[in-house]
Amino acid sequence: MGYFVTYDLKLAIRPKNFKRALEIFNNLHSDEMLLQFARGGCYGSNTENKPVSERRWYSWVENSKAPYANLRDAFENWGIVDDNVEFYIDEDTKDFVVRGSYDNKMGQQDFLIQQLAPVLRNTMIEAIGEDGWRFLWKVVNHKYECIEIPPISHVVPEDETSDDEDAFYGINNMKLSGLGI
Repeated sequence: MGYFVTYDLKLAIRPKNFKRALEIFNNLHSDEMLLQFARGGCYGSNTENKPVSERRWYSWVENSKAPYANLRDAFENWGIVDDNVEFYIDEDTKDFVVRGSYDNKMGQQDFLIQQLAPVLRNTMIEAIGEDGWRFLWKVVNHKYECIEIPPISHVVPEDETSDDEDAFYGINNMKLSGLGI
């Protein structure tokens, strides 16, 4: 996927999962999680005596100095949406809802959604990269799945010769190559 992505988002967390969601957010900043999953950057070996939280971080996320006190603060720090942002409690369901859009550099939003899957209501987010790649981030029954969809430039006319007997035929009888399907 390209460096810049766009998407619209609506996530909901049921009241019974508020506490667990905060636990997940706060655990993401543990030394173990930062060492294993943070890909935003790290400082070199000359900082070995510093705490892990001062040496490693997630893409475009500041390591919190104290545990998150509420879901709004956690979602804001992770920058999951950056435009038309709404945080609210749904009047009917009492769910905590995050709604908005994103048009910026790709961070680790996919990782965050994957980690939050156990507490999220079913959702699907289509992220589109500057290079035309599309990703569907799905949470169904608290399980995360990412589906990659290549840009249309990966489509070749059916009449072109190919040794790929397993090619997938899609839009208007065009052969989609390189999908690994």
